[in-house]
Amino acid sequence: MSRAKILLVDDDSILLHVFREVLEQSEFDVVEASDYEQAIGLMDASVDIVLEGKSGMEILSYIHQQFPLCPVIIISGHANKNNAIDALRKGAVDYLEKPLTLTELRHVVEHWLSFRTLKAENIRLLEEQKIQHELRESDLRYHRLIEAIPDGVLIACENSIVFANSAATNLLKATDMDELIGAKLLDIAGPECRECLAEQVEQSLQEQTSIPMQEGTLLKRNGALFDAQFSITHTAYLDKDAVQLMIQDISERKQAEEQLDEQRRSLQAILETAPVGIWRLGVDERMTFINATFCNAVGVEERRFLEAKHYSELLPEDISRGCMASDNTCFDSRAQVSSIEEIPCVDGKLHSFEIIKAPIINDQGEMLGLVGLATDVTERKESEEALQQQMQKLQRFNTMSVGRELRMIELKKEMNALLAELGREPKYVIHKTKDK
Repeated sequence: MSRAKILLVDDDSILLHVFREVLEQSEFDVVEASDYEQAIGLMDASVDIVLEGKSGMEILSYIHQQFPLCPVIIISGHANKNNAIDALRKGAVDYLEKPLTLTELRHVVEHWLSFRTLKAENIRLLEEQKIQHELRESDLRYHRLIEAIPDGVLIACENSIVFANSAATNLLKATDMDELIGAKLLDIAGPECRECLAEQVEQSLQEQTSIPMQEGTLLKRNGALFDAQFSITHTAYLDKDAVQLMIQDISERKQAEEQLDEQRRSLQAILETAPVGIWRLGVDERMTFINATFCNAVGVEERRFLEAKHYSELLPEDISRGCMASDNTCFDSRAQVSSIEEIPCVDGKLHSFEIIKAPIINDQGEMLGLVGLATDVTERKESEEALQQQMQKLQRFNTMSVGRELRMIELKKEMNALLAELGREPKYVIHKTKDK
């Protein structure tokens, strides 16, 4: 056990010597100072300080501020009531008057050393209570936070579950938290996930690190498997290494993703097999999608369209100019535009395409690009032209036939008129016709 240390401060060297011998005989370590500066230089963890002289009050104030646990005893040869009250107000624990017997000195020192020990112990206990209270409050806040989050939280120590929040209890279909406490952590892993989970828990414990979110199949208490997303974090439980698992049930999300993938595949199949050409153009005027129908029609691979900075690199200049004009109209007007454009096809001929271009605009009103639909109307156009020609021929023939009929009627009328002038009966019967 270490010996108590006493700092004696007095400008009387004889008195210092006497006090020192008495205190050392009582197994105290003693250091001496004759003035304020020397006392301040020696002051560190002194247990008791005896001050005397004019510098006493100055040293008292300094020690009371810097070392509040250290008892200070004033010994004065000029004691009076006011000085004593002033010293006690400034932090002295006792105020003694000279002359002072050595027995009294020893008794006072031992008394205040005991007091200091009790005070230090009391402060330690208060600090310990404060720390324990703060730990309880922190633990309570932690549990409230853990209970408030929607994710399941498990803490496992030495491969066994030692904590589970309500979300984890519900997620794993346990009757209550007690059903999970003590269970092996790996018992919640599905067959395909068990080995991987064991390795990652070991890694987290060995490296005292966190394992980021990953997906796997976990097992409920009723034996049902479910898709989960979980992370592993190194922590401590009762001063032992442990791991904390944050678990999310992603079964519905996985089902939604699978449905979305199925819809995407179906849409892709529809786009690829549609009888019309379909493409998407970004705001930078680069192709981001083009279907096989259009590629096959023009004899250009999909890869070349998507890799080109602009489709004009793959089409003749005069053809590209017309296509780009309708692109610009769609972008500028932010509205659907229609046009007939001539495009060279794989058969070496120019085909007529009826093209519709519509803008793609998001919910914020931002232009994302345009989508184009191209229908080859070459045969329809040729059929319409042929039909028009036939109609024109029929019109000419009809015109000629009607004109000839009218001419015959006029001739018959003239013949009947001549016969009438000769006094003969009309030879021809004239039927009225509708005016043409």
